[in-house]
Formats: sequence, structure tokens, C-alpha cells
Amino acid sequence: ITGNLENIPTEFFKDFSVLESVSFGNVKTIKTKAFSNCPKLKTVLLPKTVVSVDNDTFTNCAGLEYVYVNNSKDDSTISTSIVSNSPSFVRVVYLKDTTE
Repeated sequence: ITGNLENIPTEFFKDFSVLESVSFGNVKTIKTKAFSNCPKLKTVLLPKTVVSVDNDTFTNCAGLEYVYVNNSKDDSTISTSIVSNSPSFVRVVYLKDTTE
């Protein structure tokens, strides 16, 4: 997702059945159920610009395997319940900044 989009509204990509992966440009906030019911979504990369991700953002994403967070837990408000109702085990991975 590139361009000037900074906020992804509630249910913005809901039922987007062909979406397999997503990475973000300048996005800062992602609202509840923004990516709900995206069965082919497997991988999500959240960049440092993302400071807030609401509960249930990735609800009912049957294929979701990984959510990579390129930000420390202290620098953002990312809900511990961003994934729900997914039959597989989803790994939320916080990537370490190696530039410091």
C-alpha cells in the first residue's frame, strides 16, 4: 500500500479474497477488521510508520501465517488481539532494528 494513505479504515479490505500479502508505505493506523475475511492472506509486514493496530484487524484470515512488526513493542500500540478466528497458528514477529 503506497502513496499518501496513512489510515486504513474499519473493514477497508474486508472480503478481499485474492489478497495474499500486504506491506505498507506511510500507513500509521489500521482500524478494526480492516483485513477481515481475507482467506488467502499469508504474510503481513508492518513498517515503523505503523503506530496503532486495533483488535481483530486480521479476523477470519484462514491462511495467515506471519505478521512481521518492524517496530519495537514500546514504540507502538499494537493490540495483542490483532488476529482472531484464524484456524492456524499465527506468528507475530517483532523485527529488531539493526541500525542502532
